Amino acid sequence: MRQRTYDEVGKEYVNYTKGSMHTTNGLNFNLKDHPDGIAIEVRAKHPTRDGAKFNALWIMTERWAADPAKGERQGDTIEYDAAEGGGADIAIHYPTKGESGKSEDHYGGGAHPKDVNFNDGNFHTYTIVITPNEKTGRGDVVQYVDGKKEFAKENVFPGDKDLHLKASLEISPKWTHKTLTGPGGMNSDAAGVIDYIDVSELKKRS
Repeated sequence: MRQRTYDEVGKEYVNYTKGSMHTTNGLNFNLKDHPDGIAIEVRAKHPTRDGAKFNALWIMTERWAADPAKGERQGDTIEYDAAEGGGADIAIHYPTKGESGKSEDHYGGGAHPKDVNFNDGNFHTYTIVITPNEKTGRGDVVQYVDGKKEFAKENVFPGDKDLHLKASLEISPKWTHKTLTGPGGMNSDAAGVIDYIDVSELKKRS
């Protein structure tokens, strides 16, 4: 869909195009239903063209921001970015709605793997392991990139909220101030390509 946003850096409004896909209710999951945890893996190739911003995997609750009017508090909602943007950043966000009704971001931490070139035109694999914390019931997370551990944090995911998966691609001068030109299609260097997304239930050995 076509959207318009204000670019704080350029001090101007810019148009951009964004497309996304996400799981439906039938494919969403809740940690309380998986006492041993969940492993999510995505193999994806990021665009190499300026102006293309690819989010290969988000793990999210139904709403982006906790709403006090619904009895929600910071930490009840989450956006976990497992491979965000051209740099494939790992980022946790716990936004809440302010008095104006707009989302106010609360950054919960993250990582930027320094030893991988995500704009090399090759596929990379992101593996996210979420296990319930025995003391709090919330989800602890460990993430691997191409098999190497890059990030770990306790009490990241709410333990009693449905989580869904999302991926998106934006074509926008907002990120680089360069207009995207050239041919489109899956073979384009502006395309983000997902080879597979796999979700597995973990089972402890008896």
